[in-house]
Amino acid sequence: GETEDIFMAKADSDGNFLWGFSFGSEVGSNISGDIVTNSDDEIFVSTIWTGSSIVIGTFTEENPDAQVLANYDRLIAKFSSDGTPIWTSREGSVEEDFITELVADDAGGVISVAASQGEITINESNFDMSGTFLSAKNFEGGSASVTQISTASAYIDLISHRYPIGIARDGSGNLIVMITSTDESVDIGGITLANSGGDFGTYDIFLASIASDGTGNWA
Repeated sequence: GETEDIFMAKADSDGNFLWGFSFGSEVGSNISGDIVTNSDDEIFVSTIWTGSSIVIGTFTEENPDAQVLANYDRLIAKFSSDGTPIWTSREGSVEEDFITELVADDAGGVISVAASQGEITINESNFDMSGTFLSAKNFEGGSASVTQISTASAYIDLISHRYPIGIARDGSGNLIVMITSTDESVDIGGITLANSGGDFGTYDIFLASIASDGTGNWA
């Protein structure tokens, strides 16, 4: 069937093509998210996709959602500097999942900020974390840690909206995270912030510094 694939390409400093790589699900949509590199020129990419499965090189990830063409699933993949897939990690729920923002760490892994509307599954482990969360991957692609960084107000998850905007690391190793939310208030690492609109339904942007243990430094 018809599908939208994702295409990656690398060029040298003069713009000369070095290599290309494409991947996607067998049917449905594939939407590219973030792409970052580490000090070894290894590449991390994030994507959301619909369909029963997605193939990246020799790796296949299955979508357990019964509505495989309705709800987006989320995935992170690591590539070598020459474009060879190293590992893939599905980070989806059986509800809607959203684009993941990435930052590489100093040990060959990657840290992501993401959002889901249901219980997420990462490396065959389940986490009841609808909302926005941090996920740290080790070198092998396993889940090193999963930390919820924003919790909902009294409104149910399906009518409130929280999306990641960006993530970075400062010189001390703290994470700088930006998210947007329609919740009346949001708790980020133990720091509670009210929506400036004063009520549910207005999109606000929240910026926070989060320590390695998930504690908020400021927001």
